[in-house]
Amino acid sequence: MPATVVSRRAQQYCRVVAVSAVALLGIGSALGGDPDSARDRFGTTTPIKHVIVVVGENRSFDHVYATYIPQSGDSILNLLSEGIVRANGSPGPNFASARQFTTAGQKHYFIGVPKGRKTPYSTLPTPTLGGAPNAQSATSLPFLGALLPVLPALEPSLEPADLPLLTTGATGAAVTRGAPDTRITNYAALPNGPFQLTGPNLPYDSYTGDTVHRFYQMWQQSDCRIQNATEDNPAGCLSDLYPFVATT
Repeated sequence: MPATVVSRRAQQYCRVVAVSAVALLGIGSALGGDPDSARDRFGTTTPIKHVIVVVGENRSFDHVYATYIPQSGDSILNLLSEGIVRANGSPGPNFASARQFTTAGQKHYFIGVPKGRKTPYSTLPTPTLGGAPNAQSATSLPFLGALLPVLPALEPSLEPADLPLLTTGATGAAVTRGAPDTRITNYAALPNGPFQLTGPNLPYDSYTGDTVHRFYQMWQQSDCRIQNATEDNPAGCLSDLYPFVATT
């Protein structure tokens, strides 16, 4: 999933799960030494030193943490630290480094695309509703408010105070697919790069269009070529064929 969405909660059914790495501490010993021994001098309430965050499908690290600023002198690699966006989500000085490209249809399956066969978007394709629910339902998200008492059994991983979020966020549109998502600011003329979903018409709990669930298509859009491999990017994947909306 590309870094084309800034500062918005992942969809409710794409859970964010924090996993304690206590079980992994034994691995460090088995490999000979604790690589984080320097941090042992900090007093902690628990022996947990690492937390692994698993982000649900079709949501990237930058989707959730694009503008996060770490504390205590720690560092992070995200859209803000790279200067791609500013703290308020607006384009930063390196915004162009995140631009996405389009390519002509291919006769055969491909993974990588030569630079000469890619063209940068002038503006991104218009985001669509893409299956986002348009109303509450008795059988699917967002549920009817009357079902709130039974939701703890359906989503035991959520805190009780967060359960009402399972009953909100519908688009209110007449359709669920195909139509442009007019709630997104400047939706018809988005600059070629990361754009922000939250805004006056998209509160925190809003559902937005989902990206395509097609493995081979996503693989192709990763745009991997051995010629692009570096020490920091040994796979050589540029991930530059990933407009947010479902465009192939």
